[in-house]
Amino acid sequence: MSERVLETYLDAKELAAAAGARLVGAITSAVATRGQAVIVLTGGTVGIALLRHVAAYGPDIEWSKVALFWGDDRFVPAADAERNHRQAYEALLETIAIPPANVHPMAASDGDFGDSIDEAAAAYEALLPDEFDV
Repeated sequence: MSERVLETYLDAKELAAAAGARLVGAITSAVATRGQAVIVLTGGTVGIALLRHVAAYGPDIEWSKVALFWGDDRFVPAADAERNHRQAYEALLETIAIPPANVHPMAASDGDFGDSIDEAAAAYEALLPDEFDV
């Protein structure tokens, strides 16, 4: 087991930059080692700021070998500004060359499952891989 290291940052901006750099490192390492990277994204102020930092490295990453999932999202219409997927799209996805088939957002309330959050959650659970790189 690796030794735990506690890192502190002056503010959320510095944290997002450091976490973004680490995420890029984890993605490139997984692609180099296993031929793919399977990543879980989140939203929130720091999560979306982190994605903006990752976008700066966009050309350096083999996005065709990266699969993106979400750890959480709001069950609201797809166009809702509060959806983590929409925020991630604006911060990162629209700036990189990732195949749409590699992006796996949670269902929106105006999607295939209508207002059945239980059906949407069950379908997403069935889609999730057994392991993630980050």
